[in-house]
Order: sequence, then C-alpha cells, then structure tokens
Amino acid sequence: MRSITLLVPALILGSFSGPTRGQEDGRTVIQEAKDLERAGRDDEARALLDRFVTERPDDPWVPAAHLKLAFLCRKSRRFEEQLANAEAVLAKDTAGQFTETAELMKGFALVSLGRDLEARALIEKLASGSEDPLVRQRAEERWRTVQKVGEPAPALAVDRWLAGPVEDLASLKGKVVLLDFFQEGCSGCAAAESKIRDLQEKFRGKGLHTIGIGVRFENAGPDAIEGIARWMAGTRRAHDSLAVDANASDTFQRYAAEGTPFCAVIDREGRLVHLDFFDPDTVPALVERLVGEDGGEGE
Repeated sequence: MRSITLLVPALILGSFSGPTRGQEDGRTVIQEAKDLERAGRDDEARALLDRFVTERPDDPWVPAAHLKLAFLCRKSRRFEEQLANAEAVLAKDTAGQFTETAELMKGFALVSLGRDLEARALIEKLASGSEDPLVRQRAEERWRTVQKVGEPAPALAVDRWLAGPVEDLASLKGKVVLLDFFQEGCSGCAAAESKIRDLQEKFRGKGLHTIGIGVRFENAGPDAIEGIARWMAGTRRAHDSLAVDANASDTFQRYAAEGTPFCAVIDREGRLVHLDFFDPDTVPALVERLVGEDGGEGE
C-alpha cells in the first residue's frame, strides 16, 4: 500500500525534453535543480528555479521550470504553490508539450487543498482521454476517489464495532463526519490520530463526529480481528466511534481508499466532500470550515 504521500508521475521527475535548440542557460538551470534535488537540497532547487522563472519569464524553458517547481512543491506539501506553478505551465506552454502533466498536477493540488469538486472534471478528462499512458494511469487511479465526491457517503460495513457503533450514517446527519482508516505500524497514522485528537478538543459539542477504522493488509487471517482489536484497545484511540475491518474489505473499497492514513470528510447533509490521504493541514482546515458553516447539533 502507498504511504501518506501521493505518488507523482515519473514523467517529469527525472527528465525534461524542453525546447530542442538554443537557450542552453535554461537547460543548465533545470539540470542544476535536478542535481540539487538528488542531493536532498530541495529548498535550494526551488530557489534556483524561482529565480529563473522570475528573471526570465519569456524564456522557452520556463514552462519546464514551472513544472519542476510544481513537483518540488508537492514533495514539501506546498500545495498552493504547486497549484500556482501548474497553472503557470498551462498559461505559458503554448506548444502544449507539458499540458496534460500540468493538468494532472493541478488536479492533484486541488484535491490536496480539499477542493475535490473543482478537480473532478479535470481528472475525468485525463482519465478518459489522455494520450500519455502514464498520465492516464495516474488520472484513472485518482478518478476512483474523486468521482465519489459530492455524492452521498457510502454505507459502512465493518467486521466489528469496538465503540460508538454507527449502524447507519443517516443517524449522523447534521454532523460533520471524519472517517479515518489506519493500521498498526503506520507512522503517518499516529500523526493523523494526534491531529484528530486536537480537532475533537477544539470542536467538542459543536457537531463533529470522528470514526476510526483499523485495517490490516498483511497477515489478515482468522485471528486478525482479535489482533487489531487488542492493539486498538491498547492505544486509546481518540475517535468517537471505533471499528475493525480486518481485511480492508467492504468499507475500504466503497471509499476507494488507497492506503493509510486515508480519510473521508462528510458534510452535515451526508455528502462526501473530501477523499484523500490524511494531510495534517488540509483536513483540519476543511473540518473547521464545515463545522463553522452551521451551528448544527452538538455531540
């Protein structure tokens, strides 16, 4: 299963074709940025490319530089900057060389910013019609989740409820629901749980309900349910409701989850508004906005 960070296409990470003649300085700048990235000096690579696109906005290598910047920004979770650089590529790449990859990066940025609905049409177009097989593959993978946004949240089907059973999500209508998939040994899951605990403290009695579902992808045999339940009991999870889905089956598939920590945010009307790996900035900001939109009912 994937880690918390969304995988990005290798299409541009390792190579730019760019203009075929002239502007050797632009080619050199991008190569230097790639070398800095390989050395783990991403901040310096971003600064180099930022300076290049600012000082030479009409250089034919600028679209390639903006695209590289978009990838570097994604790596460091600078999603607003990722979005801005992807849009700069679309504005400046008159030859259309990087258009589909930039559109994919724009779609990914919108999802990571909690703007899933805005990403739908863009990702659907790439998933159904991209001529680049890698772009199409990544768009198809993302479409599995994005297409569900705006629809009623799927029903929950788990192996066992450990606390606060939710037999029907309709019983939580009027509340904002945060659904969190996690597993043992996942460092990102521990970080997400800490953020969820903070959210519960902040919005206690204001209409937020959190549901944690413990899953297992390996060694999910007959004893998996008991094993996960024992582990969850010992970790004192913060969630209002807790369940075990030992084989990461029905609910996990219904929400098109791709790994852990994966989360779904459901509005007060029971509609999905966000599906993605748990981001410690995006998810709390989205929950705060949704809780604040309406007084709602307390817990």
